[in-house]
Amino acid sequence: MAINKTRTRDASPQVKPIQNLWCLGLCLTVLAVSPGVFGTPYDEPEGKRFNRRGTTTTSSKLTKRQKSQHGRKAQALTVELSLGGKRIDKPAPENTARITIPKPLSPQQYEKLLKRVDRLEIDPNRAKPFAIRPSSAPPPTSGREQDTPFPADIQERRPSKDASGPLSIIRMSPSGDVAHSDTISITFSEPMTALTSQAQAVETIPVKIKPEVEGQWRWLGTRTLIFETDKRLPKATQFSVTVPKTWSSISGQSLPDDQRLTFTTNAPKVVQSGALFGVSKEHLKPWLYVKFDQNVVTEGVAKHVQLMGDGNTKKIKRATAAEVKTIKTSLRGFKEAEINRWIIFKPLSELKPDTAYAVSLQAGIHSLEGPRPSNRSYDFRFRTYPPLKVLSVRCGYRNTCLSSSSVVVELSNPIESDGFKSDQISIRPRVEGLDVYVRDDRLVLSGSFQSGKNYRLTVAKSVKDIYSQRLKKPFTHRFKVSAAKPRVQLPGRSMVVLDPMAKGLFSIFSLNLETIEYELFKVGPDDWTAYKAYMKTNRRRRTNAQMPGTSLGTMYAPVRGPVGVLRETSIALKPALDDGYGQLVLRVRHPQRDHRNRPLDEYRWIQVTNIGIDVAYDHEQVMVWTNRLNDGRPHQNAEVNVRPAGQTGRSDVNGLVFLSLPEHRMQSGFIQVKVGKDIAFIPESPSYWHKQSSWIKRPQYSSYRWHHLTDRHLYRPGEVVKTKGWIRLQKPGPKGDIEMPSMDENTIEYRVVGPRGNALGKGQATLNQWGGFQFEFKLSKAANLGLARIHLERQSPSSQIKNKVHTTSFQIEEFRRPEYDVSSDIPTGPFYLNDPVDMTAKAKYFAGGALSGAAVNWRVSACTAAYRPPNTTGFSFGRWNPWWKRNQTQRCPWHGQQNGQTDSMGFNTISVKLASSKIPQPITMTAEATIVDINRQAWTTERSWVVHPSAHYVGIKNDRTVAALGSEVPIELIVTDVDGQRVDGRPITARATHIKWARDGQRWVQKDGSIQNCTVISQLKTQRCTFKAKEGGRYRIDATTVDTMGRRNISTRYVWVPGGQQIPQRTLNKDAVTLIPSKQTYQPGEAATIMVVSPFWPADGVATYRRKGLMKSIHFRMDSSNHSLKIPIDTALFPDFTLHVHLAGQVERWDRSGSKKSRVATRPAYGSGQIKINVDTRSRTLKVVAEPESRALPPGGRTRVMVSVKDHDGRPVAGPEVAILV
Repeated sequence: MAINKTRTRDASPQVKPIQNLWCLGLCLTVLAVSPGVFGTPYDEPEGKRFNRRGTTTTSSKLTKRQKSQHGRKAQALTVELSLGGKRIDKPAPENTARITIPKPLSPQQYEKLLKRVDRLEIDPNRAKPFAIRPSSAPPPTSGREQDTPFPADIQERRPSKDASGPLSIIRMSPSGDVAHSDTISITFSEPMTALTSQAQAVETIPVKIKPEVEGQWRWLGTRTLIFETDKRLPKATQFSVTVPKTWSSISGQSLPDDQRLTFTTNAPKVVQSGALFGVSKEHLKPWLYVKFDQNVVTEGVAKHVQLMGDGNTKKIKRATAAEVKTIKTSLRGFKEAEINRWIIFKPLSELKPDTAYAVSLQAGIHSLEGPRPSNRSYDFRFRTYPPLKVLSVRCGYRNTCLSSSSVVVELSNPIESDGFKSDQISIRPRVEGLDVYVRDDRLVLSGSFQSGKNYRLTVAKSVKDIYSQRLKKPFTHRFKVSAAKPRVQLPGRSMVVLDPMAKGLFSIFSLNLETIEYELFKVGPDDWTAYKAYMKTNRRRRTNAQMPGTSLGTMYAPVRGPVGVLRETSIALKPALDDGYGQLVLRVRHPQRDHRNRPLDEYRWIQVTNIGIDVAYDHEQVMVWTNRLNDGRPHQNAEVNVRPAGQTGRSDVNGLVFLSLPEHRMQSGFIQVKVGKDIAFIPESPSYWHKQSSWIKRPQYSSYRWHHLTDRHLYRPGEVVKTKGWIRLQKPGPKGDIEMPSMDENTIEYRVVGPRGNALGKGQATLNQWGGFQFEFKLSKAANLGLARIHLERQSPSSQIKNKVHTTSFQIEEFRRPEYDVSSDIPTGPFYLNDPVDMTAKAKYFAGGALSGAAVNWRVSACTAAYRPPNTTGFSFGRWNPWWKRNQTQRCPWHGQQNGQTDSMGFNTISVKLASSKIPQPITMTAEATIVDINRQAWTTERSWVVHPSAHYVGIKNDRTVAALGSEVPIELIVTDVDGQRVDGRPITARATHIKWARDGQRWVQKDGSIQNCTVISQLKTQRCTFKAKEGGRYRIDATTVDTMGRRNISTRYVWVPGGQQIPQRTLNKDAVTLIPSKQTYQPGEAATIMVVSPFWPADGVATYRRKGLMKSIHFRMDSSNHSLKIPIDTALFPDFTLHVHLAGQVERWDRSGSKKSRVATRPAYGSGQIKINVDTRSRTLKVVAEPESRALPPGGRTRVMVSVKDHDGRPVAGPEVAILV
């Protein structure tokens, strides 16, 4: 269960070690392939890079900060990293000779050996100049060239050299007391060295540094001498730099005396301190910590620390190594390598609550880096947590308490959210829709408060904080809700379709109004364009616009109900209707005006109709489905008109009509449906700013599909680039397919453009019978470095073919050949929780020696995974994800890094242990090691392995995803090990939980309802549990087993039962229709069975399957919650198509509390769903096998590669085109 990946960053990717020389990539043509095959390939990385933002921690036990004093939750995963684990190496062959440790030769033996070697003759004719790359070609310019002399012919007097003064030091740094430095700089008044190589210039530097520090001297120019340390200068140290007077400049000047620079690095200094509450259960024994800027001597430090408070000095104890391991995740910036910078301690006895304490750290703390102790004391203060009490109560912004404001209760300590219940807060008088939730140390209350009313808030004394404290007594607070400004609010957006059961009544919501002023305008569909123009003008607050239609005059409606709350007022629309149907515009006078005293009126276009309209269109036709709003039944013989284009038609018995789209672009229009006196329309867009119509015919063109690649993608200037490609023709339309292009014009023109726009080459390539082409070109040695492009173009006489031009990119770079190889090994699995996995990275030169002392950067990540034991077909393991839904993205909740160094054998080992996991599913651990040599070449090796949550896996099998209400749901259960072998004698606990909707304040959330349990003992044969679908909705089936070590494994599946409670809604929203295919992939000639699961019934439905357009529509009737659709599959549907389902029907009404309104008529309901259906494309695939005669070759060796090509049935394919890239 391990994967090894190796890659390089700055070396040639095609060069591999001798034992892994061949890397074959096969590309071959296919007569018929899916449309998604052809496109420009690009080089993807062999493994995902980790998020560098999450890899800054280098502690040995890396986890997010656990529950702190503010009640944050601990991380789900804890991973421990440590360097220097057990080295993993491959066992030596049995016939390998024992290695003998060599002894050094004596001088006599050494001389005798040299005499046997012939004298090396030097051939002066073989001397070659230094390999300097030619200058890159300049980018092309469009301007003209003008010759000017350089430098300009101007005679200037050069300044004379001032050599009158003696040699002196202008500047020396650092100086004084410095916090951090890794360089020492000395600047002289005259040049001290000639312009030569750095190696020669620093051979004799007489400058002395005490104490001595490892580093190198270098010159910056000829006057400034810089000493660079290998590491930073040790802290807590006094340094002296002496420049002897005997050192002279190039001109012969000397210093008058020895020059000495003295500076010090800072003594230990505190950079972080504090107290940790809530890390352990001993809340009154907090952990106190102090962090220094350098490693200090921690032994005996207790005598320098004093904890004072409450008039006494408290005794303290230092944290042990085990205690540090448990609390270090709560210490900000803690690193295992800096553990000697921390002093962590706690009081021996409990401190008093709500008391101030001071920690004093006396001077004299010694550093591990230098002799200077800390020269000043450090103090910090903290306070223990106070008793739980209410600090303040706020309502609204700046204490302006309105009916829409939230009430915030602030307490002295963070509240324990797990044990908090909403009934611990009460408000009198009762507030409708009261919602209470915890936010750290605050309680936030929201609901429908009444303006002008006094309220009494009571917080029960049972409220508990994270320190297990309770209020001493109930807290009571009185507040008054101020009167809000009058306002009016209309439901819906710009256009509203009235509920057929509303009986011509429309609701207006108002606040602090006694009367609503409104006006009705009788309009028709032809007034829609003028209405949009009026609304655009009205939005700009221009008063000269004229509302279309006929005004019925200003009307007034009294507002009834309590003052100070949002009240609903129903107005009658009957005066604007004809026989109960019609179109009208409602304008409601808003009580407020803008800053220019202009009205802020509200407008709605209202349709009172019993016609429902669904529209779908493609590039040449539009499908209109009409039905009755009150029950969803289709309208037959309805008159359908596309405006303003004028296409008309009548619906068939299923309510469907197909109309051609207009050929010319027009203004944004609408589709009108007329049934008797009832007229309804659906606009193309309800936006007032939508002008141009998209309901027009769009021509469909054939297009070329390209597949073009280079042999290496990465090249040096002067190298040859070899390319290979194929071209196909993609036909348009719903039945379009891939075809061979016409060979009337069988040439491909290409041109190569460099990174800066320079032309690197051009030419032509000829197409063969398979539509393939190939060509090569040589790069100039002066080519610019960067991303170059190959532009391909096929000249076709037909103007109906698009995508005639294609671009492929490749990289031009100067790079070094790799000098060494890296590999890695891990033990043989399987691996379980708490098992340490030692991964060894190995680096060795191609010449045979080990790469020792090289830096190794380790990056480790933990990601969720899915695992299915072998031989368990039909069973699901872990979290079940239906194949017809989008796959869940992989989560990687943990990242970490470590730095190491290869040993004398070129090895470096890291130990990775998944110590704890709250996720009961497999975890994929990925570790990559990047080894960087002294020449800054980097090679990376990567390994991945699976950590199993348990030695046993429990599997669930259920053939019925949808069960009828009241029926029995049988499930099959097995327990296997990680290898798929059945395990008997293990307990299996199965649970079926009904998931229901419940009201939580003002929100509706899903909660667990009734539970059915079943317990069985695993056997070698399948065990069975049976549950009953007592309620409609969704059931979650969980199966749990435990291995012999007490480690759990859980698997989950879902079962849908028709019916069930839906979220009560006052407005009509589109419901989600679930589509469940019987298989993941269908063969041509089969009939796909699609289960349609609807949240409402009876209902009428229309299913359309689409593939680059509307292909076909099917009408069906749902008399129950589910219905099966049979769709024949043919080759015209390659490689997939999308099935869309639209439903229209009726459903029972619910009140706000979630109860059915049995005495009220049903309400309209509609919904939709879609699913992608995959068609098996194996009939268009080829099976390719490439076998080299020799898998390992010496330099210059040759071999043959045997390539076999077979079709999907295993029959040999004669005459295919094969391209081998080595």
